[in-house]
Amino acid sequence: RADYRDGLCSIGSSINLARLQSGNSLLFENLAVKGEVECRSSGTQKASLSGRSSAVNVGRKKTGAAIFSALYLPSHLDCTLDVVLPNPAQNLSTKFSTTRDGSAYNLLFNQLLIKDGAEVWKAGENSRIMLGKTAARFNRFTIAKGIQQAVLDGELSNSQPASFQCTLSNMELDELKRFSLSPSFDKLSGTVNASLAVSGSPDLKKTTLNVSGTGIRYDKFMIGTFQCNALHNDNILRFEMHSSVPPQVKSTDRSVPGMNTIEGSGTVPLALNFYPLQVRMADQQPIKVALHSDNLSAQSLTYLLPFFESAEGIIPTTLKIEGRTPKPDIYLTTVLRDTKIKVEPTQVSYVLNGEVSVTPNALELRNISIRDNHKGHGNISGVVTLEKLQPMGLDLGGRMDNLLVFDKKDREDETSFGSITCSTSNIQLHGTLSSPQAEGELRINAADYSLYRTGSNENAKYVGINKFIEFVPRYPAVGLHGIERDVPSKSAEFYHSVLDILQIKNLKVTSVEPLKYTIIFDRLRGEKLETSINNLALNVNKNNQQYRLFGSVNITGGKYKFSNTNFDLQDGGRINWNNVDIRSGVMENLYGNKFVSTTNLQTSERDNVKLLIAITGSINDPLVTMGYYLNEQSQPYASTNLIGGKSSQIDPNAELNVISMLLSKQWYARPGSSALASNIAVSSVGMSAGSGLLSSQFSKIVQDFAGIESFTVNVGMDKRGALSGLDLYLAVSVPGTDGKVRFIGSGSAPTLRDSPLSNYYGTEQKIEYRVTPKIYLESYRSYGLNANGTSSNNLQAPSEIWGASISYRERFQTWEQFWKRLFPSSDKKNK
Repeated sequence: RADYRDGLCSIGSSINLARLQSGNSLLFENLAVKGEVECRSSGTQKASLSGRSSAVNVGRKKTGAAIFSALYLPSHLDCTLDVVLPNPAQNLSTKFSTTRDGSAYNLLFNQLLIKDGAEVWKAGENSRIMLGKTAARFNRFTIAKGIQQAVLDGELSNSQPASFQCTLSNMELDELKRFSLSPSFDKLSGTVNASLAVSGSPDLKKTTLNVSGTGIRYDKFMIGTFQCNALHNDNILRFEMHSSVPPQVKSTDRSVPGMNTIEGSGTVPLALNFYPLQVRMADQQPIKVALHSDNLSAQSLTYLLPFFESAEGIIPTTLKIEGRTPKPDIYLTTVLRDTKIKVEPTQVSYVLNGEVSVTPNALELRNISIRDNHKGHGNISGVVTLEKLQPMGLDLGGRMDNLLVFDKKDREDETSFGSITCSTSNIQLHGTLSSPQAEGELRINAADYSLYRTGSNENAKYVGINKFIEFVPRYPAVGLHGIERDVPSKSAEFYHSVLDILQIKNLKVTSVEPLKYTIIFDRLRGEKLETSINNLALNVNKNNQQYRLFGSVNITGGKYKFSNTNFDLQDGGRINWNNVDIRSGVMENLYGNKFVSTTNLQTSERDNVKLLIAITGSINDPLVTMGYYLNEQSQPYASTNLIGGKSSQIDPNAELNVISMLLSKQWYARPGSSALASNIAVSSVGMSAGSGLLSSQFSKIVQDFAGIESFTVNVGMDKRGALSGLDLYLAVSVPGTDGKVRFIGSGSAPTLRDSPLSNYYGTEQKIEYRVTPKIYLESYRSYGLNANGTSSNNLQAPSEIWGASISYRERFQTWEQFWKRLFPSSDKKNK
């Protein structure tokens, strides 16, 4: 809108923007602004601006909703601002006016407050600040919250004589993050009192700083009491400092990692201007700084070395900086005395002894001895080269004897777990710090190591209508719709550990000792291979994130497990790696067997049967085939002419024979039997469709059919451990609906070995429509014969039930998470 009348020009406009960015330091999101301006030939007579934004990014800080307005009249500006500040949650509200006085601006704060719950940071009413080009004047500007108070009084100037004082009283350090745009204060806590005084003429400015603190802590690192006195004049900063943990903390809170005593002093060449603020280290000037602690907490190592999960003990430390800027000599010496550490990537705890010496050019490890909790030991020596105090290269050597190098519990997240103990007389770590390279030999003395197949934890469960439990397929397709698609994703963060950047060249790993090695194919279904191995011989290489293993290991025994069924492994199997990843190792000549005695109810004939499985393929893509030996026959029966590498007799129903035998201890169709016998056997089995042992095979096959998401068959066990029934599950995504419509079916039936007249069976079908990723509309049908505690027989009429419902689904990993989501108040009470 624009209007011109009698020499007055009026312009009004409104703007709506999704994003408005100024450089890299200021960003408005969902900005709505309305502005008006009136002007004459003599200049602007009036201007107003009002608006709101859903969020404002200032540097690394992000606010919530903001509302602002401004009114300009000649030489005068009125402003208001209300903004929500998260982390910690608070509301900032201010009203101020600015009046121009020559080249300076006078600010009058009618209101300035930061509200946090019931408590408020509040500036004194009608507080004034004068800002000019060469000076800033404060008239006892005070902001306070309870007994916490900050007072600024006087004038700051670099071009004229002036005096200034700033006083902090009972200031809680964790409150500073409310006023700072830097995240450096986020982990600080404690209480400080401080005073800063500046006085003198421009060429003879004198600054004194006194800081005292109690209960000072950085994250979990206790500093305790702190005292620092500093004097700055003639471009030289002189300081003395002392810190210690009070005795009451050491005696009553032993779990608190602490820094006991630090003494320090020094002189630093420092050019300092307060308005505008400039701090600069003077060049080619002498510098001398000394810090010493006889009982520095080893907890400090976890900040210097992030791959240390924890550290306990004391490490006497001395730091000296001497010489001339900008390249003084720096010397740091640390002594490790029974220092206990825990390495995060391997979860192993060690006790360290030795000395670390740091100079401007290198960090030297002087015969650092390592000891685990099982009498294993070793040592490390070498040098880490430094450039501008930044680690650049390394040349380290180590020896170990029965040292525990891996000790992780099962986190159920597809990372390996178990324990490994090694020995070596020669292992080297050298190269650049960004890409270190390991070489040498490792001899494994003992191991109980478990490896997850990729995708073995993809199974997801949720509780919904009709007691449905969903099993994600063993070979999940990419892009399946989940039940938590609307969960906000966390901002992406990149981090790496030592294992990520480590390069490995021809590392020889050997063992002649019997070791335990477990491969978990599917955690939820309990499908895994527990093996005893020996004669391990591997050559390991790693480039970037790609491992390449060459070698093999012999399998001398163990078990193949699926659900509640175990097969004993035969001696003679192998796993071979041919320059591939560890999960691409190929299993060869791996057979398992299980003995069962079965009876034909029609003829009362008893057969001794040895079930046989052959496990082939790779660890990531295993293939399990089945067959059986009947009585004393020399060749197994199978549905093909080979089972693994063994020749077999053809029995098209061999796999169904195995299923039937597992379910009812009788034959489904013994080789050579009549069709009549087969038909009778079908009715006594209850349902003839598959077994949990075949589930993995079926699941893989049905993935090739359009729309089928999962297909699961499993067997049930009674209280005595005997096989008692069959369960099936099928989920189909209806084509053309983008995954919003799904059909789910399930069925179950027991065996009839106890009574051929009493039985129950049932099938359920459900069609669900996904309204949102968590809300579903469902219609279902249940059909079957149900057992009851009084009587049941298969002559009763089956029942049929129809229904409809709405469900809300959300995944939870533990029952504690489940209850907290149901009753959020219980979580708050615990806090």
